[in-house]
Amino acid sequence: MKPRAIFLGLLLIASHAAAYYATSSRSLRANGVARDVSMPAGEAATKVLERGEARSSADRQRLDELLASDLSGEDFRAALRELLLEWVKRDLRGVLDLIYQPESSCRYDHRETMNNAVEAVIRKEMARQPHAVWHWIRSGRYGSNRNRVTEQWSSALIADGQRDVVLECVGEGSKEEQHHVLGKLCRRATAAEMPEIRKLLNGTYRSRLGLEAYAFRQVSLANDDVRQVFAGEEDPEFRKALCHIWVERTMDGLPPGQVAERLAELPNDVRLDALVSIAGETPREGMAGVVEFIGGLGRRGLWDDLEGEAEEGMIGGLVEMAYHGYLDTGDVFQQLGAIADAGQRAMAFRALGKTCAEGSPMDDPLEDLRHLPADANREEFLRGYLLAEDGREGAREKALEMTVDRAALEEAVREKERRELRMRDELAIPEEE
Repeated sequence: MKPRAIFLGLLLIASHAAAYYATSSRSLRANGVARDVSMPAGEAATKVLERGEARSSADRQRLDELLASDLSGEDFRAALRELLLEWVKRDLRGVLDLIYQPESSCRYDHRETMNNAVEAVIRKEMARQPHAVWHWIRSGRYGSNRNRVTEQWSSALIADGQRDVVLECVGEGSKEEQHHVLGKLCRRATAAEMPEIRKLLNGTYRSRLGLEAYAFRQVSLANDDVRQVFAGEEDPEFRKALCHIWVERTMDGLPPGQVAERLAELPNDVRLDALVSIAGETPREGMAGVVEFIGGLGRRGLWDDLEGEAEEGMIGGLVEMAYHGYLDTGDVFQQLGAIADAGQRAMAFRALGKTCAEGSPMDDPLEDLRHLPADANREEFLRGYLLAEDGREGAREKALEMTVDRAALEEAVREKERRELRMRDELAIPEEE
């Protein structure tokens, strides 16, 4: 490095240190006046702020000299860090303005360097002046960088054990500020803090992430006990969020039969949401798992929550996810044939036929069916296949030839075509005259 650059860096640091020691006795005398300088009261506090702004101006001048110097690399960062460290301790607001005010004259790349150099000290000072910093944030000093300062402030206070201050202040914040703060509070919230957090979520800010953070902590504090999880909660949106988290925590990895058992523990108003959520996951143990799950729900009367198309849609989704095309058709027919309820069994075979029709055009599942009994299960498979068949060459005639009740299947196909034609007419955009 050039000798002149080294000398300049040392000179800047020395001049900064001299300025600090020259003002240290005054800082000590002023210490009793304002721990929280956001709320100056009286002439003495006003003078403290004026002296702070004057010192900040001198620090800015030294910073400008450093930025204009030919120092680079580690030497530049070391000089910058030394300059900023005591500046933060004397005038936190000045440094925050420098780094975070959008109109600051400091270039963006240097802002990041400055923040990284003294972030730990900034957070320490924030914890020492919590209400002051919150006042600066709320005053709009930091513009588009407001959320970044809020994140630093809340992290600093929570790490310092000042969760009560964060809870006290956050109710006054904007939705964006609360978004950053409430998630952090929820992660380690105590049972005593949860009602206050719940009140904030209900009264001022509600988002999917906020609800999930609250629900996760509530379920954790209840040790997954479903009665404690939902106790006292009446808001449907919160109950759905609690249900979602409870299902994730308690059912992951369970075999299908035990999943059905756990579902029965849920309150009636959220059970359907849980059922839909679980049906959206790939069934464990393949098609045999689907059959076990369907039967388990039936034994506990949980299918009563669903009717008609909803029930068929759920069974269809389970079958579709469990069937991967390479499974032996005969084995799949045997597994689905074990479904006890005749109506649900028919739904499952129709879903299987639809899934096969929408599979690879290179596959021909109908050939495998020629070796299977021409019973009701095969008929339902063919019905599902034909109603979903996408025009594969020769497939329709082959399916119709294999069916026992060809007339009924042909009518079902014609009704499907009429329905599709009506939908196209309804969606058609009229031509301009």
